[in-house]
Amino acid sequence: DSSTSRGLGDVYKRQVLEVKALLRDANLDIKDIVRQTGFSNQSSLSRFFRRHTGMSPTEYRRTIHIIR
Repeated sequence: DSSTSRGLGDVYKRQVLEVKALLRDANLDIKDIVRQTGFSNQSSLSRFFRRHTGMSPTEYRRTIHIIR
């Protein structure tokens, strides 16, 4: 049903925004973000993030100049 998929899309968008906000904090390691967002491991977080943004969490940090 389209309302269910739309609802899931909203959940994913919120989750992506949460991960992006956490990635902006240079003091947080990816493993800290995994714990805070409830992903089972770094691979799961990375796959989810790449699927929804087209880049890995590390690539995202590079684009916002958190890491070089």
